[in-house]
Amino acid sequence: MMRAAVWTGWVLLGTTPSMAQPVDPHAGHAITEAAAQPAMDHSMMDHGGMHMAPTPKAMVRTNIGPAEFALKAFSDALEVGNRKLAIARLAPDLTVVEDGVEESRADYIGGHLAADIEYQKSVKTVLLERTVLNDGPSKVRIVSKIRMIGNRSDKPTDTVIEENAVLAKMPDGWKIMRLEWISAQ
Repeated sequence: MMRAAVWTGWVLLGTTPSMAQPVDPHAGHAITEAAAQPAMDHSMMDHGGMHMAPTPKAMVRTNIGPAEFALKAFSDALEVGNRKLAIARLAPDLTVVEDGVEESRADYIGGHLAADIEYQKSVKTVLLERTVLNDGPSKVRIVSKIRMIGNRSDKPTDTVIEENAVLAKMPDGWKIMRLEWISAQ
């Protein structure tokens, strides 16, 4: 059975579900008499040194499935330069394809991974569109359109790529079996 979900326009801010701001379930409702009471003066209250984080300017998706979470963990690991975590998300029989050039897991780890980490650290990643296709309980294909904005070698870069990932559920979690990046521009 094949099921698909499409997500568009979310900025990947490196947050976890517990860090996301909750949606106000009462937004747009009429204010009741009890709710119209004078507001508390929070500047006069002691919150034990707790500081509220600023609300993100963009919406953050927090309800992703485990396969999509594994792909996001890989991307996040590249962005922060965590080589060990990035490698942990790769299946033993991984195939990586970038602009038509195919590499095995060993070739990717031994060579191109370092360049991907350096590139990801230099750009801001914006998820433009994502389709998740479930091909049974243990295999998922995720197709994403991603915009990367930043500076590379002191030159501005603004690139849109298509990322095709196939993930499989393994005894130690979801792993990336195939990863393909295609320049969309």
